[in-house]
Order: sequence, then structure tokens, then C-alpha cells
Amino acid sequence: MTLKFVYYAFLVFVNCSILKSRVDAADRRCPDNYIRCRDGIRCFPLTSLCDGTTAICKDSSDKDPEFCRAQTCPSTHAKCRDGIQCFPLRDLCDGKTTYCRDQSDEDLDFCKDQNCEPGYTKCRDGVHCFMSQRLCDRTGTYDCPDHSDEDPEFCKQQSCPEFDGWDGWNGWRKCRDGKQCFNVMGLCNDERPYCKDKSEQDPDFCKNQTCSEGYIKCRDGNECFPLWGLCDGGSRRGTWFNCNDWSDEDPVFCRVHECANDYVKCRDGIQCINRKHLCDGTKCILKIDCADNSDEDPEFCKYMTKSMSFQVTQRNIHEELKKVQQKFL
Repeated sequence: MTLKFVYYAFLVFVNCSILKSRVDAADRRCPDNYIRCRDGIRCFPLTSLCDGTTAICKDSSDKDPEFCRAQTCPSTHAKCRDGIQCFPLRDLCDGKTTYCRDQSDEDLDFCKDQNCEPGYTKCRDGVHCFMSQRLCDRTGTYDCPDHSDEDPEFCKQQSCPEFDGWDGWNGWRKCRDGKQCFNVMGLCNDERPYCKDKSEQDPDFCKNQTCSEGYIKCRDGNECFPLWGLCDGGSRRGTWFNCNDWSDEDPVFCRVHECANDYVKCRDGIQCINRKHLCDGTKCILKIDCADNSDEDPEFCKYMTKSMSFQVTQRNIHEELKKVQQKFL
């Protein structure tokens, strides 16, 4: 082995290590409603942008007005009038907590210019926001100071959210009376009716409703269930069914449906699993892995993973060293 080879081998190793660290850094994402400091090292909550408290970032960028002003608040938040802080839209003019240092989140004129966060509706006063699923829910409490959230005429004029912004259940639809909103997962599920007119438990009504993206109707056309629930092992492993007619665990039914985004079919062609579980070193975990274990087959994973970002591994380093060896030895 020549000195020249050792030198180049060392360079390959160092370069691969640097590349790996960069790939790892790029893969590290901040949690929802968090952002990375200017130095790229630490994550901090967007609600801490220039809030007057002690800096979280080592470079103090989270308290730098110029840095704060350049950041975009998430859909659930809005910028205060000063343009540097973020505050939660669900607390818009709630008369309770003041998030903005300039107190603009409790200013009526300012609040009227703001939109509600996804899954929320403006009260008739145009100032306050409330959860859309609480339209005319007749719980005995009011969400709006003007009581408009329980006014039948007002409720009929409002639309239901496709995403509720709260519990992650997609797809809300109006009950037959046009006043309330119910989640499509409640369509004819044989549970206690949410709609006061009980329409979401009426088969004729259910058949005319559409499912949300990532959901499909059971064979009977009444219920909706998530695509990741296709033949996920309910019948094989003694767990529950998504459909009352059990079609979600029928191989014939499952085979004709495509998986949701970021999901792939197992080799058996009936079950869907998340791409991130392909060759992750685990198997036989309920509802996560393929029942036929194909998700741990390297050849199957390679075939199914059509587009993956380059990741540095020991094999990559070995291949690079081999190229160097062939060139210099």
C-alpha cells in the first residue's frame, strides 16, 4: 500500500464523513411551529420570536428584530402589528392572554383584519374565532360573545372545514339540517349520532357524502376509512375492522385500491405501509409492517423506493476506497 493511496483514502473518508453530517443536518427538521436559529444549530418555538424574554439561540437570532421580521408564522399563527412576533390565531381578541408586546392581538380593529386559523370560523362580530365543528352544537355554552355560533341562520351560512386544525381528523361535512358539522369518520359508524337530526347515521344520507383525501368508502358505500387501513391486519391479528361490512380486510377489495401518498403496497398487493418503514430493521409490528415481511426484503425495498436522497453509509465509503485502490495501486 503506497503512501499516496493512504492519503487519498483518508481524503475519501473525511469527505464522506462531512457529506454524511450535512445529509444528517438536512434531515433534522424542527418540530411544528418551531424554526431553526440563524446559526442552524438549535430549534426554537415561533412564539418566542422577539417576545422580550431571554434568548434561546446561542447567537441570539431569535431576539433580533431583523431576523424575526423575515420569518413567516405558521397557518395557526399571525404576526403582531409590529411584524416581529407570532401569536396563536385561536386566541385572537379572546380577552384573556395578551401575546403581542404591542397588545395588537387584543385590539378589535386589528383582529377584524385577521383570518381565523384552519378549522375555525369568525363570529358574526368579525373579531373572534371559534372551532367550526362547534357550529350550533347546542352544548349549552357559547363560543362567541355575540352568541352567533348558536344562531341557526348564521350556522347555515358557514362552511365546514376540510381540516379541523385541532385533532387531525380530515373532512367535516354539514348535517342534513345545514347547521352542524360532523366528521366523515362518523358516517354510519353505528355510534351515537353527533348531528341533532341524526342524519350522519342514515344510510341514504351517508351514500351521498364524499370522503376526504386519503380516505375511501367501504364497499357498502356508507362509511369512510383511511387508506392506510387497507388490509392492515384486522382480521389476521384479532384487531378491529374499519368497516362494518369488513371490506377493509377483504383482499379482493384491498387489491383494487391504491395507497395514500407516502404509502406503498406490500408484495402481497393488498396492504399499505408508510415508506419510512421500508427496511427499517423492524418487522411484525401491528399496522406498521407488512404481514408478509416484504418491507424488510432489501430487493423489494430497493424496487419500491424509486426516489430517495443519497445517504452516506459504510458501503459508500468502501466503494469509494475501492475506486481509489484501483486507480493508485
